[in-house]
Amino acid sequence: MALLSLGFLLLAIMLGFIRKMNTGLLCIAFALLLGRMAGISDAEIIKGFNASLFLMLLGVLICSVWHRLTAVWIYWHKKLFPWQVSVFT
Repeated sequence: MALLSLGFLLLAIMLGFIRKMNTGLLCIAFALLLGRMAGISDAEIIKGFNASLFLMLLGVLICSVWHRLTAVWIYWHKKLFPWQVSVFT
């Protein structure tokens, strides 16, 4: 089971990089899947996640989507590093 959970963690990281998916939410989904495979109820697994963890993951997700959609990173890169030539602009 330990190797399987490590495999799921690596899969979540790879999907996060390749498909630009939220790795934290993928890990929560994989935790529910692994828990079911181990015979643990969903309620018992969800009890292990507190509300502040969920809100932090949600906040990071919203900020990253906003950041990507508005191209704020180009603006701040030009403001903070005007001497550098950016590859993205």
